[in-house]
Amino acid sequence: NYKNFTAFVKAMLPLLKEKRTLRIVCTGGNSFSKEELEFFQFMGIDQQIIQISASGSLLNALYQNANVFVFPSLYE
Repeated sequence: NYKNFTAFVKAMLPLLKEKRTLRIVCTGGNSFSKEELEFFQFMGIDQQIIQISASGSLLNALYQNANVFVFPSLYE
């Protein structure tokens, strides 16, 4: 699973529920855990959170079209 991702999603819940067209796109080799998927579904945001493996050109396109880039960490 994604490090500190659940804390990020919990912080984003009000915005995700208000703006149903908003999407969170996660890239990398990790898939969401069963618990994360169940949490997204329980919160009604499962259609707004996407996990993909992205090539360099797709990552570039995602960065260029993103509203924000987030690298969640509880340490910093």
